[in-house]
Amino acid sequence: MKKNETHDKLLQSLKESLNLLQESYNEFLEAKEYYEGNQLPDYIKSILASRGQPILFENMYALIGEKLLGYKLNASTEMNAVGFQKKDREKAQILTNILKSITQAKDYQINKQKCDLDLMCGICAAEVWLSESEIDN
Repeated sequence: MKKNETHDKLLQSLKESLNLLQESYNEFLEAKEYYEGNQLPDYIKSILASRGQPILFENMYALIGEKLLGYKLNASTEMNAVGFQKKDREKAQILTNILKSITQAKDYQINKQKCDLDLMCGICAAEVWLSESEIDN
């Protein structure tokens, strides 16, 4: 199977999953809004605004979520490729180095944190693409 066919097949599978889980996805979006601080209905906000009262709430979900994400970030795992045959060990080391360079990139870390938040709310998918380096080797 070609690379583009695999990519298209994975995207199609994700779209089908999202269609089948539309109700859960809507619940996910609502939970994410709540997590990000949009916890009060608009009519309550307008009542508070008409009284000149500030919108105050304690976001316990975000507090707990940030704590869990912090633990996860500090306990990150390292991916390694393993060559079981002696002739494959050098290739495995090269693959391990490639994995390290990908996972240590700033863009990867930022997107991983976004994915962790989405996954905590219930659903997540991400693509990782490599771009050619300006370094010759």
